[in-house]
Order: sequence, then C-alpha cells, then structure tokens
Amino acid sequence: MSAEPLDTLLDEARDVQAALGAQLVHGSPLPAILALFDDIHLAFIAADNAAIARRVGWLGRLLGRDIDTALRADELRRQAPLLKHRLDTLEAQWQQYDHSLTQQADTLSGLLARLHAVGQPSDDSAQTARLAQMRQLLTLSQQQLQLIRAPHARLGEAFPALRQGLLSVLAQTDAVNASAQQQHAYRRARDTLRALADLKPQLNSQDAETS
Repeated sequence: MSAEPLDTLLDEARDVQAALGAQLVHGSPLPAILALFDDIHLAFIAADNAAIARRVGWLGRLLGRDIDTALRADELRRQAPLLKHRLDTLEAQWQQYDHSLTQQADTLSGLLARLHAVGQPSDDSAQTARLAQMRQLLTLSQQQLQLIRAPHARLGEAFPALRQGLLSVLAQTDAVNASAQQQHAYRRARDTLRALADLKPQLNSQDAETS
C-alpha cells in the first residue's frame, strides 16, 4: 500500500476515535435516565415514611430533609403521567444511543481489520510508529466500548418493569382521587341532609300556624 492511502486510513481512524470519544462524553442519555430513576423511586415511596427516613438518613432527618423529601415525593407521585412520558422519551433516546454504539462497534472492528491488513512501512519509521499506535488506540477503544455496552444493555431491561410500576402508580393515584371525590360528594350530601333536617321543624311550625 502506498503512503498516501495509509495516511488517509490513519486520518480516518483518528476521526472515528475522536467521534467515539465525543459521543461517550456528550451523547449518552445516562445522566437523565439516572435522574428519572431517582424521581420514580421517590414517587414509589411517597406514602412510606419509613422508606423516606431511610433515604435521607439520620443526619438528613436531623436537618429536616425528610420533610422536603416527602413533599417532593408526593409531588412526583401526583406527576406520575409526566414521569411515564419522561420514561418513554428517554427509552427512545436510549434505543437510539444503543443503535449508535452498535454502529461505532462495527466501524471500529472494520477499521482495525483494515489497519491490521496494512503491511509495515519499511522506509518510514514515523509512519510505522503511527500505525502501531493507532492499532493500539483503536483496540483500547474497542475494549472500552465493549465494557460500556454490557451495562448499557442491562439498563434497557429496566424500562418495561418501570413502566408497569408507573402504570400501577397511575392506577392507584386515580383510585385515591376517585375516593377523595366520593368522600367530598358524601360530605356535601350529608351537609345537605343536615340542613334539611334543621329546616324541617321550622316548616312543620309554619304549617301548623297556617292550618
């Protein structure tokens, strides 16, 4: 292989490695996913004061953080539909990111195969060193990508279970709201009956006077 095609291949490998680094640093939805998982956990324990106390610890209880956490948990529980929307949105982003990692893995494998197929330049020690270095860097990048993809795949398995949990929270929230509405209607009916009962003696008295 001539020097020019090898230079082109090395430049391509460098660009691919740089793109992979940028994607791993800035393209991952993992921080947003972890924040969502934490909010979902809070929504799940909104009615469990003991769980909230364990979450903040004794120092948090001493500082009053359990009160703030309980308020936040109750707010998130009421926002269960929004949590489900966030979950669906982040799952779509996760799938897109997972697809991009697969593409990056295929690209790295192809580049490594092409770099290993290149003969050693016998007349250019600098180019020989650059070729060896790029092979090593891409091999390390490939190993790093493999390490990232394994837990990333396991992360994807959590989405269906969390969705079912959120649906349960939504159903429970609807039941609580319906119960509250029924209790409100019952109180109104009771107050109306009491008002009618209070009026009954007055009405009877007026009827007696007119008879």
